Amino acid sequence: VITFVSDLFLTLPFLLVAIAISPMLVERWRENPTMLDNASLIALIVILSIFGWMGLARLIRGEVISLREREFIEAAHVLGMPTHRILFKELLPNLVAPIVVSFSLSLPATIAAEATLAYLGVGVTGRPSWGQTILRAQSWFDEYPLYLYAPIVGIVVLVFALNLLGDAIRDAFDPKSFR
Repeated sequence: VITFVSDLFLTLPFLLVAIAISPMLVERWRENPTMLDNASLIALIVILSIFGWMGLARLIRGEVISLREREFIEAAHVLGMPTHRILFKELLPNLVAPIVVSFSLSLPATIAAEATLAYLGVGVTGRPSWGQTILRAQSWFDEYPLYLYAPIVGIVVLVFALNLLGDAIRDAFDPKSFR
C-alpha cells in the first residue's frame, strides 16, 4: 500500500502541484487571523512534507528487501532471534548509512525547492527567504550585482556544506568502515 501511494505521488509534478495547492492552503488558513502570519510557512511545510518522503521510503524498502536475503539475517532466523531484535540489531545499523546519505541529498533539494517557490511568490513570502532575496536583488543587478551574487553564493555554500556533513555522518555510521 505504501509503495502504491509513493508511486502515485511520484507521478505528480512537484512544481505544478505546489503552485496549485499553496495558494489554496494559504486561503484556507486566512480565515483564522492568528494563523495569517504563518499561513505561507505552514503551507510550504505541508507541501514539502507531502512530496519529500517518497524517495526515502522507496530507498528503505529496496534496502530491506536486499538485506533480508543476506546470510546474517538468515543466521539470526536460524538462531531463533525474535523479529524485533533482528530489525533493531541487524537491519537498522545497515540502514543508517543509506538513510543519512538520502537525507543529506534531500535536504539541499528541499532548500532549493523552498527558494524556487519563494522566488515564484508561492512559498514563504512574509519572512526572510533565499528566493525572496534573489527576487528582490534582481532589480538591483545592473547597479550593484553583489546583491544578487550574495544569496546565490549563500545557497551554494549551504548546499555544499550539507553534502559534506552528510558524507561525514555516513562515514561515522557506516558499519562496513573500520575507523
